[in-house]
Amino acid sequence: MFNRKARIWSKFQKLMYDDSLKDFIENTQKCLNDISAVGIAVEEDILAFSILTKLPEEFHFLIEKATLNAETQGNPNTILNVLHEAALKEEALSMDNTRSLVIKKDNFP
Repeated sequence: MFNRKARIWSKFQKLMYDDSLKDFIENTQKCLNDISAVGIAVEEDILAFSILTKLPEEFHFLIEKATLNAETQGNPNTILNVLHEAALKEEALSMDNTRSLVIKKDNFP
């Protein structure tokens, strides 16, 4: 069981953002589910901060939004919800095809 926990934790630690917010959210959620399923004891705020550090610098306004909001502070699932909202907005803007999405403060109040 220890080896399985180690593999799951290693997978989460190695997970990085790779040009798709939607894929990042899905992969992160899978990792969180696996961590929970095998009973790895990690405080939620550690998981939340780990998720945020995996995001590129261009997402700094989303990171600020997630860390300044009392509801999302220290909760990995609500941080993923903030990212999901951004992914939906990104998808809607890309369908529009009139401009590309630039992750900036104006797009995420």
